[in-house]
Amino acid sequence: MNLSWPIRASGTSGRWWVRRSGKPLLVVCLTLINTEIPMKWFRGAIWACMLITGGVWNTIKAQATPNGSNASAVGSMDTLVVSPAEWLMLQLTNGNWFYGEVIEKTDATIVLNTDILGKVTIQKLDIKRSISGPLTAAERQEIEDNERAKDQLIGLNNLWPRAAYEPDPNATRYFFAPSAFQLKQGEAYYQNSYGLYNQASTGVSNEFTIGTNILAPFAVGFTAKFGVELNSKVHISGGGLVAFPFWDLDDSFGLGFANLTLGSENSNVTFTLGTDFQNSSILNLSALLPLNDQTWLITENYRITSQWYWGDNTYTNYYGIVSLGLRRFAQRRGFTWDYALVLLTDEEMVFPFYSLTIPIKPKSER
Repeated sequence: MNLSWPIRASGTSGRWWVRRSGKPLLVVCLTLINTEIPMKWFRGAIWACMLITGGVWNTIKAQATPNGSNASAVGSMDTLVVSPAEWLMLQLTNGNWFYGEVIEKTDATIVLNTDILGKVTIQKLDIKRSISGPLTAAERQEIEDNERAKDQLIGLNNLWPRAAYEPDPNATRYFFAPSAFQLKQGEAYYQNSYGLYNQASTGVSNEFTIGTNILAPFAVGFTAKFGVELNSKVHISGGGLVAFPFWDLDDSFGLGFANLTLGSENSNVTFTLGTDFQNSSILNLSALLPLNDQTWLITENYRITSQWYWGDNTYTNYYGIVSLGLRRFAQRRGFTWDYALVLLTDEEMVFPFYSLTIPIKPKSER
């Protein structure tokens, strides 16, 4: 769009035209109508206006588009993004905690700016836990307390019973006393104590076990036990032992018992009542608790009541036996070692006990 303004000059009948092109120029318009101006003044004014207009235009253009268009500069400022600070709380494998602003990351390390230690460089391989921040001091303390409790629980789970543990390979007995668990059909084992007591047992069926024992050089004996499962945590059994001294096979003696076992093959307690069918009764309490997948804590305790007669008088004696020890399963060879200390309460005497159990036919897969 073109605009023009007519200007009357002195000494001429024609018109002078100041034209403006479509460019955005700052134009100073002088409208001189019916004004008598000397021609040389008029021409000076025109040149002054042109010089002023050009200078103003160049100044505006230089300010608006330094090193490029003004639109490009504005667009660049509008799209500039400033990344927010990243805060991390890190726990290392040695248990130490660090909290701070991340100032550098590489493929192998993280650099934190901490309040107390300043810049700390941490190897990523040493990081156990990573928690995003920012976090208050109270929040950090709560996280540390919770993670410490989790670690303690994991430690206890590694020490005490887990469902994944293998069953006790000798769950049918403690050191000597029987539990209500049975050998499965075809399973068998051999036990030796002190090198003198020898016992071998086998499962005739899942409910019936028989065995033989020799206490060299004193006696030979035979054992039998019948048991059933009431549910997965309750078992009952009954059985007996008969022994014959080598010096007089007619002078035999025997024991009968009935017992109740509560728990699993891996962790249980058993109550047993027994008698020698003559003058004595036996009360037994035994328990087994796993410490890890190859070690069990065992206690086996007796209260024996014995009666004897002298003339018309009846006398009763009480005896106590208390024992505490470990069962250790040598997984490589499949052997089981038992170690215990045994206290005879009436004699106030303590002696060691040990035995070795070798599977003749190991436990089948359950």
